[in-house]
Amino acid sequence: MDHPYTLTIRASLARMQEDAAEAVEAYARMLAVQKRLLGADHPDTLTTLNNLAGVRAWAGDTAGATGAYAELVEHMVRVQGPDHPGTLATQGNLARSHREAGNLEHAISLYEQTLADCVRALGEDDPLTGAIRIDLAAVVAQREGRDEAS
Repeated sequence: MDHPYTLTIRASLARMQEDAAEAVEAYARMLAVQKRLLGADHPDTLTTLNNLAGVRAWAGDTAGATGAYAELVEHMVRVQGPDHPGTLATQGNLARSHREAGNLEHAISLYEQTLADCVRALGEDDPLTGAIRIDLAAVVAQREGRDEAS
């Protein structure tokens, strides 16, 4: 049950869940085992934390997802550093979570900061920089569309 291959299989099973609540439970159980066996700072544990936040959003728990992403960003900055691509991608996930929760101004602020960090750390032509730039443009358009509808 505690073998590394078992953890890999559990991760695959969690990803295959068709029900969001079951996926949240599967990732939460796996996370507890990973923290015990691998430690809170292990890359696989961090990946599971990210995936758990994502399935919380899928389950409609935008507040839980946003909180989980915020906690994960802090953890990743400490473990991997602020310029690590994984940290920057998680910052983008946090911004997306705020967007999905309807916090458009905060999402825009986070996307702008993440874009500046990506350009500085990864360069203008990096795929993550481009993805963050597209997401920022989309949330700005969403805000402007909402403003015009008012």
